[in-house]
Amino acid sequence: MNDNNSSDNRKKNPGTGLLDGLPPVIEDPVEFQQMVDSLPEEKRKYAELATRFAKLWEYLESKNLPLPLDVVRAMRELPSLPAGERLEQLENINAALLELETDAGKDPQFRQ
Repeated sequence: MNDNNSSDNRKKNPGTGLLDGLPPVIEDPVEFQQMVDSLPEEKRKYAELATRFAKLWEYLESKNLPLPLDVVRAMRELPSLPAGERLEQLENINAALLELETDAGKDPQFRQ
């Protein structure tokens, strides 16, 4: 099977996910928080963890710190995990990124 075809098929017919049916982007922080607060518990938790991940990644990228390979691998596993394990994995990923951010903050190059 051609990898390009399977990739195209996933784009056209993505599997069920925790955030299916939600708008792709909400710019207004208040509107976003209201949307998150209105979600069922599992989806709310996932939205909070995914948002935290995005913010940590954005910060690390602004400091020119690449994502560690183990984090990239863990992110790739997320779609194949059951929902509960997915939440736990994302919590672990966020903890690893927070530790990386904390370690970078100790480096005089990153202190302001």
